[in-house]
Amino acid sequence: MKILIVEDEALIAENLGEFLLENGHSYIKSYDILEAEEILSRDSIDFLICDLNMPPIGLEENLQLLTQTGALTGYIWFENYIKINHPYLVQRTLFFSAYLEYLEFIPIDEIDKDLIKIPKGNFDSNKFEAILKLINRKS
Repeated sequence: MKILIVEDEALIAENLGEFLLENGHSYIKSYDILEAEEILSRDSIDFLICDLNMPPIGLEENLQLLTQTGALTGYIWFENYIKINHPYLVQRTLFFSAYLEYLEFIPIDEIDKDLIKIPKGNFDSNKFEAILKLINRKS
């Protein structure tokens, strides 16, 4: 499965990508959503792993205001780009972020109840294993 990792912290993206590679998946890294959109326009992606807290590079100015100073950039991008332009990824997107608690501030009827979410922390192999299980379940 080809996986796009959208993560602005290079070390996290690299460690997660290497783990996926060791477990039979290919991956492409993107450090911001503008780069991710370029990748999605040219590559066939099977699964998306996205951080929430990133600089809002590539978001329209009116959407940047909704990111709560970047804490929700990944979610705002998901809602306003992925759902519209790549709907096949809606059920194949995982948010891997320490900022998941910010989603609690959005009224529940506005977010998908089935969003796949795993809190980010130390490079805990259990979290990477949980990500792998979710990806394999979707393949």
